[in-house]
Formats: sequence, structure tokens, C-alpha cells
Amino acid sequence: MGIGYEELETRREKAKTIIGGLKKRNIEGFYCQTKEEALKLVTELVPDGASAGWGGSVTLKQLGLFDALREKGCRLFDMDEANGDPELSAKIYQDSVGADYFFMSTNGITENGELVNIDGAGTRLSRMIYGPKQVVIIAGINKISPDVQTAIDRIQNEVCPVLAVAGGRNTACSNLGRCGNCFTPDSMCCEFVITRKSRQNGRMKLILVGEELGY
Repeated sequence: MGIGYEELETRREKAKTIIGGLKKRNIEGFYCQTKEEALKLVTELVPDGASAGWGGSVTLKQLGLFDALREKGCRLFDMDEANGDPELSAKIYQDSVGADYFFMSTNGITENGELVNIDGAGTRLSRMIYGPKQVVIIAGINKISPDVQTAIDRIQNEVCPVLAVAGGRNTACSNLGRCGNCFTPDSMCCEFVITRKSRQNGRMKLILVGEELGY
């Protein structure tokens, strides 16, 4: 069953509020009703032949982003190409710091436009904070929370348990189905990053999609 007109309008209005919050934080915001519209926007933003890296993201896979970038002749810093080789993985990761574009999703967005992310190794968030010339963040409407603490609670108690089970991680949340504030070697809650503002003009863009994408 499709989404009704009233719900579509509610999502547009919510997106409008968030985009206003992003603007004052020096982050350019866009709203696309569908993932197909979002993918089209990305292909318009990224020039042919640009170099690009990305952080692990179900959302990006759902968009079909990687195939679209390859069709544009983009040079991709793809960690999967390392096939588990630690030296090659390290080289690809280091090379990606100078990429033209870095793509990722965000674990949470507040209604005021703050970005909320939790990470294990911090590789995704390090690239968001510093390095690549452009950062493009794509997120579904399900990532929205009223405030930072609510976003953190959602990530730790709803998202992390799913990802821990899927990744075969030995964490409290994989066993309890909710956060247990664990310190296991597999813990995903090592780095908490709240993006209040982007200092660099024109570097960060967020595409909010009016569909549920990722976790």
C-alpha cells in the first residue's frame, strides 16, 4: 500500500524544517521523495570521473549507488577489493582521504539538523570530519529523532542489536536485543560523534529521502 497524501505532506514539512536546521549549520540539505530521485540527484551532483570513497552503509546499497558511480567512470576506493588483505585495506583507506567525494549515511538526524553517529573503528566518521573534499550523506526518513539523546537511544537499542546479530558480533546487544553498555572487543559503540556544524563552506551535503532506508 502506498503512502497517503497527508503522510507525504507531513514528511515534506518535516524535511523542510530539518533542511532549515542544516542550513544554519553550514550543511546543504535536499529532500527527495524516493530513493530513485535521490540516486538521480547524486548522479547530477557528482561529475564524471570523480574519485569516491564510502562508509559501510545499507542505505547506499539500497540506492544502487556504487553501480551508478561506476557508470560515470568514477574511481572508487572500494574496501571490498582488498579481499581481507590488511595491507591492501590500509592502503585503500589511506588513499581515500584525498577523494573528491565521500558517501555515507548517518545513524541519526535531529529535527534541528544535528547529525548523530556511533561507530566502532571510526573509519567512517574520520572521513566525515576531515579529508575528502565533499561529503554526501544520504538518509531515510526513519533516521529522524526529536533530539540528540533520543537519537542515541534509538541507535543503541534498535539499530545496534540488528547490526550486531547480522555481523555475528559478540556484544551485549546481540544477546539481549538492547544496549547493555558493554566493553567487549566487538563493541560498536566506541565513538560518539555529534555534528553540530560544518566549518568548511560547501563541503557537507545531506539528502533526506522520504522513505525508510537502512536501519
